[in-house]
Amino acid sequence: MDWDFASYYKGISNSELLTILDNPEAYMPAAIDAANKEFKLRRLSPDEIEEARLPQRILQLKKEERIVKTKLREEKRGKLSEAVFASVKPGDTKEDTTNKIILIIVIAYALVFLKSIPFIIRVLVGLERKH
Repeated sequence: MDWDFASYYKGISNSELLTILDNPEAYMPAAIDAANKEFKLRRLSPDEIEEARLPQRILQLKKEERIVKTKLREEKRGKLSEAVFASVKPGDTKEDTTNKIILIIVIAYALVFLKSIPFIIRVLVGLERKH
């Protein structure tokens, strides 16, 4: 039995109908034909069409925003790693080399400390419970 797209499309919003028409590759040909017929029957004005497309545009803008934020985070990570590697790369002078070795040691201790924070918290919480 075939799905009665025409009956179903009579009950959907203008926005949903336009979403179907704007993405024909995602639907069966019979669904697209029924959506086109329903669209013509509704006789929407340009303003109504624009209003119906607003939810789609909002979703698209949110998607683009997520992409931009992801790219910015990746750029920040790249710049941070470049800065760290540039600062620990062996230098030309003995003074630069000494400073960079000190920086490497400080970074190593900071990483060890950061890794031990959960343990320190568990110990402190355990001590408070005993008192």
